[in-house]
Amino acid sequence: MTVTNEDEVYKFYNETFKYLYADLVATIGEKSEQVSFELQACLSHLVVAKTTTCLETATKNYDKAHGHLVRASLDCAKLIWIELRKRAKDFSSDADLMQLGHNSTMDGCYKLLKESEEFAKKARRAEVTNTGVNPEDTIILWYQSIEALNKFLDLFVASKVSSIKKVRKTKTFKDRLWDILVAFVIGMIVTLLAGYASGSFELKKPDFLVNFLYSQTTVQK
Repeated sequence: MTVTNEDEVYKFYNETFKYLYADLVATIGEKSEQVSFELQACLSHLVVAKTTTCLETATKNYDKAHGHLVRASLDCAKLIWIELRKRAKDFSSDADLMQLGHNSTMDGCYKLLKESEEFAKKARRAEVTNTGVNPEDTIILWYQSIEALNKFLDLFVASKVSSIKKVRKTKTFKDRLWDILVAFVIGMIVTLLAGYASGSFELKKPDFLVNFLYSQTTVQK
C-alpha cells in the first residue's frame, strides 16, 4: 500500500496508531523509546513533505512517514503482547490458580491461550514472509492475539487469586516452622546422644578408689 498524501497519514494515525499507543502506555506504564524513535522519523518525513516544492519528493516522504507510523504501531502491538503474555504465563504456570482462581473452566482458559498463540504465529509468519501482505493486516493479527490474552486474564477473579496466594503463604510459613522445629529436635537428640556416648565410654576412677590408694601410699611411707 502506497500513501501519497498527508490525509492518509493522519487517517492511519487517528484510526490505528493513537489507540495502540494509548493501550501500550496503559499496559506497561511508560512510553517506549523504540516507538518514540519511529514517531520522530515519521515527523521528519512529514516536515520534508510539507516544505518541499517537488511533488515527487513530497509523495515519497508521505509514504515513508506512513511506513514509520505502521512500524510504530507494530511495535506497540508487539510490546503489549509481550507484557500480556508474561502476565498470562504467571497464571497458566500456576496449577492452583488455573484450577481455582477463575470463574471459567480450565478448557476455556487453555482455549483462549491457544487462540492467542495461533494469531501470534500467523502475525510472525506474515512479517517474515512479507510478500503480498499488507503490514496493517499484520497489526490486526497481533491485536487479535492481544484480545485473546485480555479475555484470558479477565477470567481470573482478584479475590480468588488473593485468597489462594494467602493460603499458600500461610502454608509455606507453617511448613518452614515445622522444618525448624524438626531440625531443633533432631539437633537436641544428637547433642544428648553425643553427650551420653562420651560419658559412657570415658573411664574414670571412682573417688573412693582414689582416696583408698592415696591412704595406702601414705601408710607405706
